[in-house]
Amino acid sequence: MFIPAMTLILSLIVLVKSSEYSIKYSVRFSKLVGVSQMGIGFLLIGITTSLPELSIAILSGIAGEGMLSVGNLLGSNIIKMTLVFGITAIVTTIHLRGEMYREIIRAVAITSVITLVIILINQIDYLVGMLCLIVFALFFHDIYKKSYKIKTGTVAYSGLKTIETLKTLFYALTSIVIVIISAKLITDSAIILSDIFNISETLIGASILAIGTTLPELTISLTAIKRGNISLAIGDIFGATVINLTLVLGVLSMFGTVVLSGGAEMIVVFLLFSNMIFIFMSPSLKFGKIHGIILVSLFIVYLIIISYYEIFFI
Repeated sequence: MFIPAMTLILSLIVLVKSSEYSIKYSVRFSKLVGVSQMGIGFLLIGITTSLPELSIAILSGIAGEGMLSVGNLLGSNIIKMTLVFGITAIVTTIHLRGEMYREIIRAVAITSVITLVIILINQIDYLVGMLCLIVFALFFHDIYKKSYKIKTGTVAYSGLKTIETLKTLFYALTSIVIVIISAKLITDSAIILSDIFNISETLIGASILAIGTTLPELTISLTAIKRGNISLAIGDIFGATVINLTLVLGVLSMFGTVVLSGGAEMIVVFLLFSNMIFIFMSPSLKFGKIHGIILVSLFIVYLIIISYYEIFFI
């Protein structure tokens, strides 16, 4: 028990510290290349923090266990929309203005449409995957185009600045990868400790594993807010939700058709429900403590539903 406990504590320390560095270098990189912080959150951090989901999709697809990845993707998006964004709103009031509001609503709309398609056809096949990948390509291109703040031709990239940009990108990516590795170690250690204390697998899967895969977004978002980089945090959260249901789901579909079964139908409906609740609250153009509490409460409802389903229907 001593080794898992020490691993958990040390990993938490590394997670917090590496999150600080990831924000520091991501902000510096955004200034060097002339891309807005929200754009960096969507494109750079969002894609990198989705690597755990992407690796699970590839490995489960190869093993013919696509439902494992689908459950992970759907559950991960629910947690990002409820727990992660909810805690972010509790910590600081988020004012949705102009570009931030439009991009958030577009991200929620994209994930909602894909979720609705999955509900209607009850499976994820090659055609759905191709649609997801096309949407990802269009989304990526449009976000980059809108986020690019420096007009082409007005900046002369000297050799020295190019080297500085590459170094900063390397440090940013390395920091984010360390965040992901730390989150994995925390999750593994928590599972071992849960087993020692005889906590049920249902609760482990619905809480520890689910939260573990979203720790990178949560820690990076809270660190970004602490540094005053709210748009970067928002970009990471919503960028990751879109990437999960476009790029990652599209890659998974390339390994074969996945028919929804077990509790997947219930989870996909809950994801759509969470999106609708979010859209219902968004016209106020701000998310404060009350909104955050509502979203975190949705996460608790999700855990209860998952636990109930596992106990009585599986």
